[in-house]
Amino acid sequence: MFGLSVNGWISFSAPLFDGDVTGFEYAVLLFETMFCGTAASIVSGAVAERMRFWAFLLIAILVAVVFFPLVGHWSWNHQIAGGEGGWLENLGFVDWAGATVVHSLGGWVALATVIIIGPRIGRFQEGERNPREFTGANLPFAILGVFFFILGWIGFNGGNTFELNDHVPGIVFNTILSAAAGGIGAMALDWSFNGKPRVLPTITGILTGLVSITASAHAVAPISALLIGALGGVIGLAVAELLLRLRIDDIVAAIPIHLGGGIWGTLALALFSEPEYLKATGRLAQLAVQGVGVFACFVIGFVGTYAILRAVNSIVPLRVTPEDEARGLSVSEHGEPNEI
Repeated sequence: MFGLSVNGWISFSAPLFDGDVTGFEYAVLLFETMFCGTAASIVSGAVAERMRFWAFLLIAILVAVVFFPLVGHWSWNHQIAGGEGGWLENLGFVDWAGATVVHSLGGWVALATVIIIGPRIGRFQEGERNPREFTGANLPFAILGVFFFILGWIGFNGGNTFELNDHVPGIVFNTILSAAAGGIGAMALDWSFNGKPRVLPTITGILTGLVSITASAHAVAPISALLIGALGGVIGLAVAELLLRLRIDDIVAAIPIHLGGGIWGTLALALFSEPEYLKATGRLAQLAVQGVGVFACFVIGFVGTYAILRAVNSIVPLRVTPEDEARGLSVSEHGEPNEI
């Protein structure tokens, strides 16, 4: 991912265990491993309850060994390794903590995967307009998970300074503000349409707000962070509704949150960033560069995943049998029955 670049596309240098690794390099490795795990875990939520375990491991390997290091090299090589930047970086592409490199990438891979494996049994009934709702098991635990996300995002965005300096508090403040605004924006939209302030759409908004600010948390004023988050929450719900209309089954709204929020956040940097943080010559030029980054991630994340998994699926099914899906994957895939 980082090291001497081959024309801004890939690096084959900097072996991990060469006996001369600095403390900073170990810190970067741990930090980027968390990012990498995040990209892979986005997929796991979207495909839950119907995908074979070995198939998810294949996806995790593709993300960790191929997709994430490549997109990360294109976007971040100079800021970590110095020397020649990645080709996107050299164009002026800015992605502070991974709205594209982490979140859009995971979202594109998830979208390709759920299209191939299809929806859960009974989710979309033939001839019925509205999908069947599968109720979540524990809303308090879901909310607790959201708070863990918010706490983790302090390190996610604030840690990308790679030092504890005067910029960190502002980055963390923008992150929290965008999360709150995303929750409020989504709640307000859902409330106006459904007559009640429901919990799950609010969760979607909070998390989309977090993703949306990830590209620009270092570069925007608090009022801009508020707007980015609020619009992100609305976009998250809009993408979730679009997926339902297309009969695409994403169990945890991973695609609306990470792909919708990631694309919006990446483009929003060009619209809301303070001028000194723009790497291209003006906002329109920066918007074009940000769009190139979005498209490059689409090609490797969606097109690459779809081509590989479609080929594998034609040989051996990625999805469990209907019988195993009915039994539950905890039993059929892992042999772990519980009291339920």
